[in-house]
Amino acid sequence: WSSCSLQCGTGGKRYRRRALALTSEDFPGTGAQTGATIRRYDLLYRETKALEDYHLSEVAVAFFGGSCVALLGMAFVRGAGVTGGRRLGTPAATYRSIAGP
Repeated sequence: WSSCSLQCGTGGKRYRRRALALTSEDFPGTGAQTGATIRRYDLLYRETKALEDYHLSEVAVAFFGGSCVALLGMAFVRGAGVTGGRRLGTPAATYRSIAGP
């Protein structure tokens, strides 16, 4: 920080200045640690990508299977409703009443 612009009282201003300088110096131990970190990140990224790809195909198969089951269920319900519980082609007169004559 710089010194205050006024000796006494309020209203004075202070300022500071920072400067960054680029260097080509390597600090001890950073090269090996950085390389190991990058390799570990790359490995984790590939593992994550493989899991995401697997889950996407798993969701697609589950959706397809669920759709097939829903269609079969609707076809079964519709078929049972049309025939009234009878087999197709069997006349209603051939069924006997359980309650009696």
